[in-house]
Amino acid sequence: MASLPIFLPSGVIAIYGTGTTQSPSGISNTSEKGKMRWGNVYQIWNGGETFVYGGDNVMFNDDDVVCRLAYGNIPYTLVPAKLVTVQDNLS
Repeated sequence: MASLPIFLPSGVIAIYGTGTTQSPSGISNTSEKGKMRWGNVYQIWNGGETFVYGGDNVMFNDDDVVCRLAYGNIPYTLVPAKLVTVQDNLS
């Protein structure tokens, strides 16, 4: 997996795209608030311990987004790693 040409801040991960309201396994948000999104981890910060890895499917709150950026016309969402929930691998 290629990476963005930047060093991510401490504890921050990059999610490919802007996230969706439903996970690939079919889990969806039924809350009226509708702030939870699903995305695929593209890149993790360089350094320290982490519990998420590139390729993991995670849930995050849209209010916790550090920023959204684009590289090569592809959007990426940056969020603190400690605020994501990893979906178990169903296989």
